[in-house]
Amino acid sequence: MLTLTVNEIPRLATDGGPTTDFFLSHPYLVVWSENQVDVWKFVEKHLTHISTLEELIDKPYTLKPALDHTRALFILPEPIRVGPTRLCVFDLPTGRLLRSIDVPNLYADSEMLYREEDARALVTVVVGQNPNRMTEPYGTTLLLEVDVLAGTSHNPRSLPADLISREAERNIPPQVLEPCFFEHTTGFVASSTTRWLGKVELLAWLPEDNQRQPTHRRELRPDQVAHCKAMLPRRHLALDAHTLVLATHLSGGPSTTEMTLIHALSVPGLETRWEADPIPGQVESLDYVPALEVVVVTSDHDVTDHAERTDDALRFRRLVVLLDARTGERRAMDFLDSEVQGAYVLSCHVFGGRIAVVCDNGEVLVVSVADFLANGFGKEGGDDEKVVMQAVFPGNVIAAGLGEREIVAVAGVRKHPVISENGSESDRPEWEEEEGSVLYAGF
Repeated sequence: MLTLTVNEIPRLATDGGPTTDFFLSHPYLVVWSENQVDVWKFVEKHLTHISTLEELIDKPYTLKPALDHTRALFILPEPIRVGPTRLCVFDLPTGRLLRSIDVPNLYADSEMLYREEDARALVTVVVGQNPNRMTEPYGTTLLLEVDVLAGTSHNPRSLPADLISREAERNIPPQVLEPCFFEHTTGFVASSTTRWLGKVELLAWLPEDNQRQPTHRRELRPDQVAHCKAMLPRRHLALDAHTLVLATHLSGGPSTTEMTLIHALSVPGLETRWEADPIPGQVESLDYVPALEVVVVTSDHDVTDHAERTDDALRFRRLVVLLDARTGERRAMDFLDSEVQGAYVLSCHVFGGRIAVVCDNGEVLVVSVADFLANGFGKEGGDDEKVVMQAVFPGNVIAAGLGEREIVAVAGVRKHPVISENGSESDRPEWEEEEGSVLYAGF
């Protein structure tokens, strides 16, 4: 086990108030507080403050920011505000807002893909809004490319005609185009899901094709697995310029076990290269380790015995599965059990050939992918053996991320309503708040 030493990010003279969240893309660390957003940089395991963003913009809950390492740019979506939705482009060394790109009706619950090669973002926007409808978002969706350097948007890509009417009806939850592959030479791929009907439509567009309609289509269905009725795209990964790895979540209802299927598909043709055996639980992450030619899959599996349990505690297993990137064959698998560990796994990250597991009680385990391939988590007493971890962070860890030689965590933040003993339901509760800390452990 690696030895980790913990440090707290120093307080700045311009106090931004309690920490709320962070975004780590090594070597940069962007930290949100109540009053400002600060940019830090790791240099040989030491952390240096380099700038404060010129404008305070909350971290999005769903739209993930992008960091352009080549140009030292931070692309931050701002989907919810008064006025048009926009992408804000900051210069990291100075914190200056270089440009504010209006992207009308940017859809906050979809994903933004960023291509550093030519500084372009692929986003989902909503069109044809009907203000008389009560559902959100209104209308249908399309994909839009945004040139971050020029501040312009172009190349809209629409749903095929036969899917437009389905999406316009928009059940709850909505069906929308979701980008999942964005490559300069082979084009891009998106999914469109009928959540209650169970199938996933995959749509591909060529990079230089000016047609709005997809050039290739593929339908995935859940009926290949017994008792599964619904399939949802969950995570995606570009294995190379011509291969998309897609994780789809399978469910048949409350009485059946959730499963994950991992597909490797060609781009743009969308033919199946391989499909792995089903993995229990709901996939949380996909990562590729080229040196070992493995895809690392993590999933969260609810193994609670609801018929026997008398309290409200749930039992989860965080699975880590290594798949052969060429064939999809399972090469290794192990898990951590929340009941055995006495804590829930908060995050499981892969970076630089390492797997880092962080639990909500502050315990950490770092293992190389090569060691995991040979020994898993190194349990000596079988599946129910407790995995030995190192107590690194204080309790109440709410977020964690992995860099090249560091693990970053936010710990100690609590917000909960406090209602007086004799108060009525109409009383507005006060908020009790404890200041949090951003900590990092180097190894």
